[in-house]
Amino acid sequence: MNSNGFRFAPWLLGFFATLVAIPFLIYLQLFLVAKILGITVTVTLVVVLRIWLHQLKKQGPGERYSLTSNDVFELHSLVPAFKDLSTKDQLALQHRIGLVMGTLIVHNTDNLPIELSPKNLAICGAFYAFMKLESPKELVWFIRQNAQPTVDGKYLYLGMEELEDFLRKLSLEELQSRLSA
Repeated sequence: MNSNGFRFAPWLLGFFATLVAIPFLIYLQLFLVAKILGITVTVTLVVVLRIWLHQLKKQGPGERYSLTSNDVFELHSLVPAFKDLSTKDQLALQHRIGLVMGTLIVHNTDNLPIELSPKNLAICGAFYAFMKLESPKELVWFIRQNAQPTVDGKYLYLGMEELEDFLRKLSLEELQSRLSA
């Protein structure tokens, strides 16, 4: 937020100074001034917090999800071609999948039985989104039974069987070409 001149520290110092001044005003029996100052600080703080949160939301996606060594081990079994990548490419792919995972929401609206853990499910969905979509900023995946993979804006409709087939059939060349894009 510092890039556009709306800095955080001066506002905090101003709020702190005015809040510290209120007890002194009460001690000096300037009750009306203390009340007005307290109300003004509260209203200003609410407005400024809304502005900060709005600007923070505009800055882009949230944090990147870091894959653990267990996640990477599972990824090796879920995507056989992942093993064949160089270590550098594997790290780059893990980083990009982590970014997509930060934006992914998974819905199992049909309550289908799923053998994967929720984390592995999100990893698979993020992997599919990374391979098929151009830099998804926000993605909602609806798991459907025998659904043809379709993307409608930020909504992805995909079945588990189709996802598993896609991940198993990925080739080393496809992974490398997507990483270089």
